[in-house]
Amino acid sequence: MREFRRGPLLGMERLRWRSRQTSVSSSVALCILTPLLMLTACSSGQSPQTQTPSKVAEQHAPVLVPDVLGVPLDEGKDSLERLGLVAQYEPRNCGPTDSCASNLVIGLVPEAGSSVSVGSTVTLIYYGA
Repeated sequence: MREFRRGPLLGMERLRWRSRQTSVSSSVALCILTPLLMLTACSSGQSPQTQTPSKVAEQHAPVLVPDVLGVPLDEGKDSLERLGLVAQYEPRNCGPTDSCASNLVIGLVPEAGSSVSVGSTVTLIYYGA
C-alpha cells in the first residue's frame, strides 16, 4: 500500500514543482517571443517610436511631377526635391541642325503631370554642353 506524505513537506514540494514549471514556461515564452520582437523591430527600418502614422502616409502619398521643361537643371532639381522626389540626369547630344541651349530641361520621365509616390526618381533630360 502507498504511503502519502502529509504536512508541511508536501506543501514545500508542491511549491518547488510549481516554481520549476513556471520558470520553464517563462523560458519557453522568452525563446519564442524574443526573435519575433527582433524581426519586427529590424524589418521596419526605424524604431517603432519614431515612425508615426503621418510619416507613413507621407511616404506613400502621391504627388504630381511638376512641369519644369525649359528651366535650368538646378531649378528643376530644386522643384522636384521640394516635393520629395529624387532627380536623376540624362544628357542628350544636340544634332547639327538643332538650336540647343545647354543645361535646360528638355524632357521628363515620367512626364509632367504624372502621379508618382514621394521618393520616386524623376529623370531630367537636357542637352549637354
